[in-house]
Amino acid sequence: MKYLGKEIEIISQKTFFGRKVAEIRILSTGEILSVPLEEIKDDSVTVTQSELIFKAIAAKIKSEVSSQNMLAPIESNIIPLPHQILALEKVMSGTYLRFLLADEVGMGKTIEAGLVLKELKLRGIVKKTLILVGKTAMQQWQQEMKNTSMKNSISMTVNILMP
Repeated sequence: MKYLGKEIEIISQKTFFGRKVAEIRILSTGEILSVPLEEIKDDSVTVTQSELIFKAIAAKIKSEVSSQNMLAPIESNIIPLPHQILALEKVMSGTYLRFLLADEVGMGKTIEAGLVLKELKLRGIVKKTLILVGKTAMQQWQQEMKNTSMKNSISMTVNILMP
């Protein structure tokens, strides 16, 4: 808030004979004045929750891009576990993009693969992907690729074939 171009703080507001008066403190000098409320300029900007979320995400993406970190965990609609992010970082830090993702049952190999595919897509390295999956896991892969890593990917084709 400003009064005559100076930053102020409103201490109280009163109405005298139908006219609103504010008691203010000028921040730079500490001086306290009573002034008509209409002479005070409100220069504060109201930010909606969606604008705040948008700006926070944009700042995070800008930070990640500038430090060349992974974008796939941010872009996915899942929250990956730390070991899944480590697997993604290991794959993307290699000079060759040939890795075998092997882990115990239920540790999230499908999510790891989806994060790798998403990162490759975001970096413009791949456009199409061929995934060979056994019959017993085919439905799980199709569902997880649709729901996690590939959601919101533009023009990415994922073919899942049953051997």
